[in-house]
Amino acid sequence: MVSPTVSAPDCRLIAYCRLIAGGRQRVARDGIFSADENMLYNVSSTRSKLIPSRSSFRMMMQSSFSRHVRFATFIAAFCCALLFFGCRSASEQEARPFAWAQVTDSVTLVGDGTISREGEKVYGTAYTPEGDTLFFHTTNRGDGESGIAMVTRTDTGWTSPRPAPFDLERYDEGAPSITPDGAYIVFGSDRPSASASTAPPLDADEFYRVTRASGWTDVTRMTTTKRISEKRAGVASDGTIYYWTYVRGEGMGFYRGRIDAEGSIRDTVNADPMLFVDDGGENNPYIDPEKRFILFAMWGRDDGYGKEDLYIATRQDTGWSTPVNLGPAVNTSANDTHPYITPDGSKLFLTSSRLESPADTSDNWNHYVIRTDAVPALRAALDC
Repeated sequence: MVSPTVSAPDCRLIAYCRLIAGGRQRVARDGIFSADENMLYNVSSTRSKLIPSRSSFRMMMQSSFSRHVRFATFIAAFCCALLFFGCRSASEQEARPFAWAQVTDSVTLVGDGTISREGEKVYGTAYTPEGDTLFFHTTNRGDGESGIAMVTRTDTGWTSPRPAPFDLERYDEGAPSITPDGAYIVFGSDRPSASASTAPPLDADEFYRVTRASGWTDVTRMTTTKRISEKRAGVASDGTIYYWTYVRGEGMGFYRGRIDAEGSIRDTVNADPMLFVDDGGENNPYIDPEKRFILFAMWGRDDGYGKEDLYIATRQDTGWSTPVNLGPAVNTSANDTHPYITPDGSKLFLTSSRLESPADTSDNWNHYVIRTDAVPALRAALDC
């Protein structure tokens, strides 16, 4: 029988297979191993060469195996590190304040079905700096009663509204705002004292504050003005406070004061002429923590878009600049009010009676958010 022809590459393959099989053999064709039994290389020779011994081959294979194990271990560790840091980054991103807010260049409804609800109203709002808790004045705290409600953010969204720990059902309470550090909430109430629960209500609202350290239960009184109802306030980092008031039969006022160490409001002055010199009615202010600018609502001005619009004034050496309307990205023919800027300056929250979503009805005031970059006048003030 004629033996089949075997090419040099095939011969090398056969020799390598024999080598793997572990036999101490000779290869008569096309020698591929050197006389040094520990080295492998391709040479052209018809002379037989002794292939590596079993022990030498074992050492070679063990060395190769060790290198592969080390490489595989490195790859596995690298992939685990990528996975760990990738998950960590995603977790950290989710934990960033207000990361849940889906913002665009147009106003977007916030908390559909939990905060913004069909047939209910949202007025003043107060977010903790972390953005995971919201207090808001509403016609339904979750128990069918009006007052101040709270919701908290979870992995699945907002919780259902529930009465704020400090809210007393017997009294008319609302207009919450929060200090930049999140330590206090300032709110208006006609309760006659901080802890009253059975005494009759006052004829006008006073300002009270409640501490976060107490779990939002320790309330103290800030004003004693009797006939003047203090409404929503904006507080700067140094304790400067701007707020609006209402006197029955007389109308609205706008004031600036200072919160002292005991929590009382001192050094109150009329702030109306500081903004629109020839007009009044500024309300629901938000003051930048560093007092670079102030946002507020104003009703029915000639440069407005309808009912209540949001305006901005920036800090100048002698006071405030002439206020500027925030424009059509924010303001509509409806009521647009209660502004709030997130600590990083990227988002503007507001409440509005606009009719632009399934939750909107003629009886609704809902909660909205928009990117500050979409509001030129606001972005310019933030960049100063």
